[in-house]
Amino acid sequence: MNPPNLKALYGARFRITFDEAAEGRSGRNDRWMMQIPFRGRGVVIYPHGGGLLAVQCDRRPAIARRLAGLGLRLVQDGDHEKTFVFAVEMFEKVAAIVKPRTRRQVTPSQLSALLRHQRRFEAGAQKLTLKRAESTPIDPTVTLAASATEIRRNPRT
Repeated sequence: MNPPNLKALYGARFRITFDEAAEGRSGRNDRWMMQIPFRGRGVVIYPHGGGLLAVQCDRRPAIARRLAGLGLRLVQDGDHEKTFVFAVEMFEKVAAIVKPRTRRQVTPSQLSALLRHQRRFEAGAQKLTLKRAESTPIDPTVTLAASATEIRRNPRT
């Protein structure tokens, strides 16, 4: 029974983390270890297998009541925690209640400003003037990490 791949399904919109039990690089490829964290603490969505996801609520009774109101199946009921199982098709309804962490989205203009700012303060490039930094052509398709690597290799360009 293969679990749903959270990265493939929701990785473009939401932050995907891995269970702390996923040690080393081998755990980073395991679909069972993927999870979508909640904005605060105490709520996480993770694969349950066979087209099912689970949402765990620790010390969040209001959220647990709203999830129960959706008709989700309760599979674990503790003193302060509850775990519900639901079909992948219901993810949007569950996400509207638990509000998972979203991925940071950077527009091309924001990326350009970040790269311009980074070039001004990169190690070894402190003498780079603002005028020169602004006149440096920026390719918005280049990622911030790739640009930082290139700047570290050639700090004077």
